Amino acid sequence: MYDSINDRDDQGLTALHYASDGGHLDVIKLLVEKGADVNALTNDHETPLHYACLSERADAAKYLIDHGCDVSIKDEEGNTAQQSGSSQFWSNLGV
Repeated sequence: MYDSINDRDDQGLTALHYASDGGHLDVIKLLVEKGADVNALTNDHETPLHYACLSERADAAKYLIDHGCDVSIKDEEGNTAQQSGSSQFWSNLGV
């Protein structure tokens, strides 16, 4: 069966990466409910959580964490999503 919910663009981004970057929580919820991979990796080895943290989208990051994303995944530079966001952002997240 064709798995279009996890289709990627030429940079390896899925719809969930874009929704996470934009902080579109309603879209994130729908995608996750429909089976989107919360640990999908871009060509640079970044997850949707990396994108949520880089954009400081707290609701998106919290939702992804609560729905099983792996917070220990490192991008190609060796940074976890936590290292991608500011320390203040993570403090406010309360995780």
